[in-house]
Amino acid sequence: MDPFTALSLAGNIIQFIDFGGRLLSNARELYKSSVGSLAVHDQIILVTADLDVLVKKLRESMYSGLGSEGDDDRWKNLREICDEAAMVAEELLERLETLKLNFDSKHRGWDTIKLAIRSLWNEKEITNLSDRLATLKGQISQQIREEITGITVTVSQILSRLETMTQGAHDDHLQTRRAILEQICERKKRLYDKSQEVTASVEMLSVSGAVEQGLRDTVQRAILQSLSYAEMTGRYEAVNEPHPETFEWAFSAPTEEQSWSDFSGWLKSGNGVYWMSGKAGSGKSTFMKRLVDDSQNRLYHLLRVWARGSPLCVATFFFWNSGTRLQKSQLGLLRALLCQVLSQHPELIPTVFPKEWSTFYSNEIAEIPDGSRVSPSSSPLPWKLTQLKEAFRALSSQTTTPLKICFVIDGLDEFDGDDGDYEEMGQLFKEITDSKQVKVCLSSRPWVVFEDLFDTDPNLKLQNLTYRDIERYVHDKFYLNRAFLKLTTREPAAGPALLKEIVEKAEGVFLWVKLVVRSLLDGIRNRDDLDDLWEQLRRLPKDLTLLYKRLLELVEPYQKWASQAVQILRCNRDLCSAPSDDSFGANLLNVHISSIENMTRKEFQVKCEDTRVRLTARCAGFLEASNLPGTSAMGPGSVIQYFHRTAKDFLESAEVWSKLLMETENTNFNPNVALMRSQLLYIK
Repeated sequence: MDPFTALSLAGNIIQFIDFGGRLLSNARELYKSSVGSLAVHDQIILVTADLDVLVKKLRESMYSGLGSEGDDDRWKNLREICDEAAMVAEELLERLETLKLNFDSKHRGWDTIKLAIRSLWNEKEITNLSDRLATLKGQISQQIREEITGITVTVSQILSRLETMTQGAHDDHLQTRRAILEQICERKKRLYDKSQEVTASVEMLSVSGAVEQGLRDTVQRAILQSLSYAEMTGRYEAVNEPHPETFEWAFSAPTEEQSWSDFSGWLKSGNGVYWMSGKAGSGKSTFMKRLVDDSQNRLYHLLRVWARGSPLCVATFFFWNSGTRLQKSQLGLLRALLCQVLSQHPELIPTVFPKEWSTFYSNEIAEIPDGSRVSPSSSPLPWKLTQLKEAFRALSSQTTTPLKICFVIDGLDEFDGDDGDYEEMGQLFKEITDSKQVKVCLSSRPWVVFEDLFDTDPNLKLQNLTYRDIERYVHDKFYLNRAFLKLTTREPAAGPALLKEIVEKAEGVFLWVKLVVRSLLDGIRNRDDLDDLWEQLRRLPKDLTLLYKRLLELVEPYQKWASQAVQILRCNRDLCSAPSDDSFGANLLNVHISSIENMTRKEFQVKCEDTRVRLTARCAGFLEASNLPGTSAMGPGSVIQYFHRTAKDFLESAEVWSKLLMETENTNFNPNVALMRSQLLYIK
């Protein structure tokens, strides 16, 4: 095959894989949809329908309220734009209606695939119609803004005069304000930009107290819903529970032999930032979860001393480098923290988001000029990072409500960014803690950028303080194993010496201990004696990366299987917004579609459990499968993920990844095809 033909073939293959990935994603979404359509199409339909209604109302207003010849000439251009917008909107709605799934179909799986293909074919045409509609909407908005500029100035002048009048004419003032509001609502139905701020105080006086409270509740819910997202607490919930009775030292003052800033003292009376650094695998996330989840609530008790009777709010966020975009971004961090605080103190929303509050409020009240009902909440806001940072600063500096806030943030090194981004975020935390009403507890690896930022702040180095915690963990794991107890009865001194060697060799890296303990316990189950365990311990490297290489060598007979599993996981993450996907669990069943059709539910469950065991054994523990939510069983919906950030970094490093790809180089394996097959299996 000549080079140009080969290049052309490669390009066609890439296009096919890309088309297949998008087809798979659309087909799965359509199959699971409760309304039989794609979410992106539903959003376009909602926006288009709302715009269509608004345009029709505007056309009716122009034809009925502007009957004079002068008015007709003045609004002729706007009427033409509205007519065209109505035609485009109707065409777009009709086109999207043809792309809905028929739930009464007997062949729903096949119809789903056909509809997904048709959606991709119509994608460009739908985009063009949407873009044309957006352009017309902008033209309408621009003409309306120009028209209401004079009204806005008039409103401002009237408000100024009203403030200087006597109390005796108050009823007349209210009547005048209502007339102004009715005029604005009649002319444009909704308020835009600067006019929102000017008329906000007028609007509040146009409704009764009960309706006003309903409006405020509606606006509060709308803003909080816009801040919230499904994966806000995903990483926190995924972190392993701490071993019993570990990290107790954190709630006590340090002894003379220990060198770290008194954390409990900082909670009670300190300010600013407390930085908890630790080597990779030292247990930072588990430690932070222990602080927040302490059964005795000591974190909150100590912070209440600092609050001195003021309301206290603790907001948390755990970054996750292997998670979704929001779980590893500043945008996700700020949305989660603001949502937590404002959910507990919604009265602060107008202070923190004054412009957004005005926008939502004006949109809501424009729907109820007679003050008779409260309309549904507005669409979610497209939050921007600068917008959220401004709100974050406003929350920290506000004085309207006496409130003490402590932010607990884990994994500062896990968010997507470079040193400049890390420094910018660190400076933001420094800035907000200047108010003395806010303090921040952070954890990260001891990177130079963080040392430069926080080295002079109260801090601790986790790997220097966990010797006793690791000792307890190792002791409990081995002395609860009956086979180990039998070995120690024959050699009473050798057992404790082995455990001490593990603790000494760990150098504060909890993750290393977990891997070594698991490896040695596997040896005990294989009838290794104490001499075998000593030899195995000597061979295990102290460096985490070298240990990973050693563990990968131990599963050499299964490296091809492990390579396929890791490739599927990475491919799935690249295609989906979530860190894992239902299709991956089904794909690992490694059976044909026809064979699974004949399985009973119990047989299918057993197959899933077997897959979990294979996943752990054949992938050297690098990948883990979670139980189905609320159960102790595994199924197609179980989440498959790396057991730790360091495992992901190791397996996806250039050197190791190239070796994994070589395992399937001369085979017909393709992770995209595997995902497609598993999706078809799931639909079937």
